[in-house]
Amino acid sequence: MVILQAENLTKQYGKKQALCQVNLNIEENKLVGVVGRNGSGKTTLLSLAAGFLRPTEGRVLVSGENPAASPRAAALKIFVDDKLRFAPNLNLHQCLEQTAVFYPNFQLKLAENMLRYFSLEPTAYPGRLSKGMKSTFFAIAGLCARAPLTIMDEPTTGMDSTIRRDFYKLLLKDYLQFPRTVLISSHLLGEFEDILEEIVVLDQGRLLLHQDMDSFRQYAVGVRGPRAVLESSPLWKHKLWLETTGEGAFLICPAQQANPLRQDLAHQGCAFEQVTADQLYSCLAAKNKGGLEDVYQI
Repeated sequence: MVILQAENLTKQYGKKQALCQVNLNIEENKLVGVVGRNGSGKTTLLSLAAGFLRPTEGRVLVSGENPAASPRAAALKIFVDDKLRFAPNLNLHQCLEQTAVFYPNFQLKLAENMLRYFSLEPTAYPGRLSKGMKSTFFAIAGLCARAPLTIMDEPTTGMDSTIRRDFYKLLLKDYLQFPRTVLISSHLLGEFEDILEEIVVLDQGRLLLHQDMDSFRQYAVGVRGPRAVLESSPLWKHKLWLETTGEGAFLICPAQQANPLRQDLAHQGCAFEQVTADQLYSCLAAKNKGGLEDVYQI
């Protein structure tokens, strides 16, 4: 069953188009990564899904209803980012108790355990926390709410690498225990690609692709070999990424185009390499398609 649906979703700020004609269906009980470069439209898409913004054109629905107008749709989701606000006179424990009032699935005991694990004092106040500690607390609140649609926009901002890793482990563990739809955005796919079931890639406000992670990982391959051989190959015009080093070259291209040529290219000194999801994302999101070596081609 589809929990989040976007139809020709467009958002414009004056003359700037932040999101353009996005069509997207997210099913229930999926852990989905929303990735893209800074300014790609991630926050705009998630804010529209949360009902915090109204579209310029098109529509977004949560369980078939407008999240900006339907109390039922509003009750189904929680939105977590680094601007989450609580009453300034409430300490961390009191903030969690307040959050539990609005979310019937909220796990207060689990939240208290997470506070201890991440060394957050329950009597501290959110406004006095460091940026990383504040992000950790907000992530705990969002995770323990167990809302059917949990939206997290760059939730690990300011966290150190150890805490980020622990957060993603806890997210996966809790998701497996209590399945729900989780949308989590980042411009660093490599940090959390292993826990994702699906990926949404945005580029300059447009939906570049929406796939399950297995299909995404198999989408492209790397080919390394003599530059002259690769330049004369049909793969050259399909390249997603190119790096050159003297007479050698490495390109990434769609597997559909490359696989039929494997044997022929192998005979000409080329080797095929597996491409990680993070490498592929970097190719798709890159503004240029050359390697760092190209900077020095003066």
